[in-house]
Amino acid sequence: MDDSTLANLRVTSTWVDQYPKARDPKDSASRWVELADLLLVVNITFNGLSRYKSALLVQAKCAACVNQLDACQRLSSSWKERNLLEMSSGTLEVRTSSGGDLLNPTKSSYILAAPSVPAIGLEKFARYLIIPNNKIQGLPYNLLWPSSRTATGGSVVHLGQAMLGMAKRSAGAVGQACTSPSTGGVCGDDWSQLVHDIIFRYSHASPLARFPSAVKPISRSISSKLYSFESSSLWNRFLDAFARAVFTAPSYMSPPVDEDAGDEGEGGFMILEVWLDQSE
Repeated sequence: MDDSTLANLRVTSTWVDQYPKARDPKDSASRWVELADLLLVVNITFNGLSRYKSALLVQAKCAACVNQLDACQRLSSSWKERNLLEMSSGTLEVRTSSGGDLLNPTKSSYILAAPSVPAIGLEKFARYLIIPNNKIQGLPYNLLWPSSRTATGGSVVHLGQAMLGMAKRSAGAVGQACTSPSTGGVCGDDWSQLVHDIIFRYSHASPLARFPSAVKPISRSISSKLYSFESSSLWNRFLDAFARAVFTAPSYMSPPVDEDAGDEGEGGFMILEVWLDQSE
């Protein structure tokens, strides 16, 4: 991304009323857990032509502090999620739900680490998003990767700066590059395939119709907005406001519900796509 050129930025989000579930098929003790709470994808284009794309799985965690995880009890959902993200062999089996359909019927597993270089955890592909329990603290919304499986602290970066790093392809930036599929929806590597399969599966899902009070099915697209700016300083201000809008409850949760009508206000998985298009 070149700071000196005019850019248009578009943001869209898709809400999914279920969580994709994953496990490590190479680990007999691995349990089905949420793959993540959010898939963040940053697309860089030039005059409308694709130049670069990076993606990141984000697991949200409410915590007492803005820069570390809370300790979790053995066998709790957080404990199992940390095992998957931090101790995985690099191979994931992903389904639409526990015991549900494969995310991609032709893909039994995604091998994110080369067999010759076994992975321990998914640090290249995922981060925890720390959401402070104390609302007075508010921002910053930090992304974190623990220094060890038993640690609650580790490497921390502000969400906005992380997104800027993904856009600029900065050294040490979070997220992993991915490519678009060829004809037939087949990608050249399994990380790109996983990102594509998540977006394809849920972008083609029917509108939500499970809320009794809704007059008509609710669109899964929560928002789509276009912004224009001329420098990275404006980009930083946008990201700060953007983090407030997207990651402050209840906007991060499901669409509005009427509890008196029997609606269920449960959360779900979100796909957040950012397109940054630069022009001459």
